[in-house]
Amino acid sequence: MLRTETAFSTRERISLLGFGLALFVVQVDGYALSVSLPTISRAFSQKVTDLHWLITGFMLAFGALLTVTGRIADHIGPRRATVLGLTAFALASAVCGTAQEPVWLIVGRILQGSAAALLVPSAIAAVSAAFSGKARGRALGIVLGSAATGSAVGPVVGGMLAQSVGWRAIFYVNIPITLAVTAIISRFSRESETVSNPAQPFPVVGPTMLTIGTALITVTLDRGSSWGWTSAITLTCGAVGILMLCVFIFSEHRGRRPLYGPDFYHNAPFLRIVFVASARNIAIALIALLSALYLQYIILLTPGRNGIIFLAFSVSVVASNYISGILGELGKNHIFTLAAIALNAVGVYLLTVANSIPVFAIFLSVCGVGVGISGVLANVITQNSVPEGKGGSAYSFSLSIRVLLTAVAISAVSTALENLSGGTAHAHPSPAAIKTVLRITAILLLIGALALVPDAFHSRAARKSRCKCDPQ
Repeated sequence: MLRTETAFSTRERISLLGFGLALFVVQVDGYALSVSLPTISRAFSQKVTDLHWLITGFMLAFGALLTVTGRIADHIGPRRATVLGLTAFALASAVCGTAQEPVWLIVGRILQGSAAALLVPSAIAAVSAAFSGKARGRALGIVLGSAATGSAVGPVVGGMLAQSVGWRAIFYVNIPITLAVTAIISRFSRESETVSNPAQPFPVVGPTMLTIGTALITVTLDRGSSWGWTSAITLTCGAVGILMLCVFIFSEHRGRRPLYGPDFYHNAPFLRIVFVASARNIAIALIALLSALYLQYIILLTPGRNGIIFLAFSVSVVASNYISGILGELGKNHIFTLAAIALNAVGVYLLTVANSIPVFAIFLSVCGVGVGISGVLANVITQNSVPEGKGGSAYSFSLSIRVLLTAVAISAVSTALENLSGGTAHAHPSPAAIKTVLRITAILLLIGALALVPDAFHSRAARKSRCKCDPQ
C-alpha cells in the first residue's frame, strides 16, 4: 500500500537510508576513481591516457544496459533487483581490488558498470513504488540527495585513500558497505505489489546493436592513432560500428519490439534537451579527469590535496541543486538552463587561464554552479517534453544516451591528449594539451546553450500569449 503522509516511520527511515547508501556508494566510487587515476597509472607503469578505459568501460556497460535493466526491475521487482545489483557491485569491486594487471581492473570496472545499471534505476523505482504524493517527493529527495553527497565527498575519499592506504582501498571499501546495505534493504523494505508480466519478451536487437556499435566506435577512437587512421582495421572497426548504430536506428523505427519507439526520435525539443544534457555530462567527466591530471601531473599536488580542491566543484553542484528548485518554480526552465550551461562554459574556459590554485578552485566552483542548476532543470524539461506517461522511458533514454556519448568523448579526448602532447611516448599530457581540450569542452557547452535558444524564446512567447489571454 502506498504511503502518502510526509512523516516517515522508523522502518521507512531505515529503508530510505539503505537505498540512499546504495546510490551513495556508486557515486563515491566513480568520483574517487577519477582523482586516483594518476596513482593507478604509476602503480601499473601505464600511461594515464591508456587507463581511460577504467571510466569508459564503466560508462559503456552502464549506458548500454540501462536500456533493459529497467524492464528487469519491473519483472522481478525493484527491491530484488536492487539487492541483486548491490551483490554484483560488491563482487565487481573485489575483482577491481585484487586486479594485478590493468586488463583485469578494466574488466572489474565493466562489471561494476553492469551492476550499477541494474542498481541505480531499481533503487529509484523501489522508492517511487513505496510512496506517493508529497511523501514520494520527499523520499526521492532523500535518496537522490545521498547520491549528490557521494559526488561531493568522492574526490576527497579517493584522494585520501589513494595517498594513505593505496588505490585498491577505493574498491575494497565498497564490499562491507554494499553487504550492509543489502542487509538493510532486505530487512526493512518491502517488494512492490505491482510487478509486470514476466512473459513479455525483451527487445534484443536494439540493445545489442547499440552496445556493439558504441563500443566499436570507442575502440576506433582509442586505437586509431596507433593502428593508423587509414589502416584497414581502423576503417573496418569504425565502419562496422556505424553500421551497427544504423541497424539500431532502423530497428527503433521499423522493428517489432523497439526500445523506445519512433515518437522520441521525431520530437525535436526532446532531442535538443538530450543533446544539451549530454554536453553537460561530457563536461562533468572531463572537468573531473582533466583537473586530476592538471593538479597532480602539472602542479604536482598529492591525491589528497587534489580531492580537497575538487570539493569546490562538488559542493557548488550540491548547493546549486537547491537553488535550481527555487528557479524551477518561476516557470522559466529553458532560459535558466541556457544561462547555466553558458555559465558552465565560461567556468571551463576560465580554468585554462587560472594562475594559482585558489583561483583554479574558484573557477571550479563556477563550473559547479552551472552544472548543478542545469542538471535539475534539464531533467524537468526532459519530462515536460514528452507525453504524459512517457516520463520514465524519457529519463531512461536520456540517461543512456548521455552516458554512452560521454564514454565515446572520453576515448576521443584520451587520444587527443596523446597526440597534442607529442605522441604516445609521453607518460602524461602536457599543460597545453589539457588547456586545448578544456577550451573545446567550453565550445561544446556553448553549442549546447545555443541549441536551447529556440525553445527558450518559444516558451517566453507562450507565457506572454497566456498573459494576454488571461481576463483582467
